[in-house]
Amino acid sequence: MKEQEIQDVAIAEILNPTFALTRQFLTENKVVLKEHVPLVEDVIFREEEKTAEVYFPIAGERYYFVVYVDLEPHVSVRMMGTSPGNRVYFLATSEKHSLDELIALAGVEPTRIWEKGKNVRHNGFEVQPSMKETGNVEDKLRTVIKLLLPHKATLHALSTIADMGIQIAYWGYREQMWGIHFEAETLQGLAALNLSVNVDIYAGGPDLGEC
Repeated sequence: MKEQEIQDVAIAEILNPTFALTRQFLTENKVVLKEHVPLVEDVIFREEEKTAEVYFPIAGERYYFVVYVDLEPHVSVRMMGTSPGNRVYFLATSEKHSLDELIALAGVEPTRIWEKGKNVRHNGFEVQPSMKETGNVEDKLRTVIKLLLPHKATLHALSTIADMGIQIAYWGYREQMWGIHFEAETLQGLAALNLSVNVDIYAGGPDLGEC
C-alpha cells in the first residue's frame, strides 16, 4: 500500500470536503499549508483495523485534524475528527543529587537532561521514546512502560533519591476533548514501577460553527 495514495485521499477531503464535519471544522480551523497544499505531519497505520490515520496540523494550535482512511477493499475516507497533540515521558529530578548519580542509578538512557543552575532548581532527565506530538496518549504510555519495566529494580532504587513519575501533556480542541483511558495492563505496569502520573490538560481553539 503506497502511503502517498493514502495521503492524497485525505488531502482531497480537505480541499474538497465530502463530509459535513470536514466543512464544519475547516470553517473555523485552518490547516497548515505547504506550497498551497495541506501539510501532512504524520500517517499512523492500524494494521489490525486495516486503517490509517492522516494527521494535519492546525495553524496556531497544537491539536490536529485527522482523516481516518480505510485501506480495504480500496483506499477511501471513513471518518474524521480532532486529535490532541501530546507528550508522554518519564521524568526524574533531584535538588541534592547530581545528574550523573541519577542517570547511573536509573540504568535507562535519557532523551533530555539538565543540571541545576541559576534558573533551574534541580538536576533531572526525561525519557521520551516518541518525540512526535501526533498519535494516542495510550499508545505512548504503553511504550514508556514497556521501556522502563526491565529497569524496575534500579528505578525503585532511584525513587529513594529522586522525585519521579510519568508526565502527560495534552493539548486538545475544546469542542472535542476526548480524554484518556488507562487499561488494566497499563495500571499494572505503573504499579510495578511504583510510578505516579501527572496529566496537564490544555483546551484551545475556536468555537465550532453550525453544520
